[in-house]
Amino acid sequence: MSAVLQNYLDAYRRLPEAPQPWLRALQQGALERAEARGFPTSRDEAWKYTSTAILEKRGFAPSAARVEPAAAALDALAIPGFEAARLTFVNGRY
Repeated sequence: MSAVLQNYLDAYRRLPEAPQPWLRALQQGALERAEARGFPTSRDEAWKYTSTAILEKRGFAPSAARVEPAAAALDALAIPGFEAARLTFVNGRY
């Protein structure tokens, strides 16, 4: 396993565990597939035209911080007349 992939996996494993069992199962499956496949390269068909050089050079660490946006700020983004369930993600966090 490449050092780059190992760094990403280690950073991900330091995050708090998801509270939902179904989500934990999905995450575990994704981690296992990442370990089995390795870090993508241009030899992988799906990544053939995508450079991963910047991902290899920069260290990204997921944020474990909880962000609670103000309800008024979220209401301002709502589409008038559109009634539906709302899921709010801030920096990729539900």
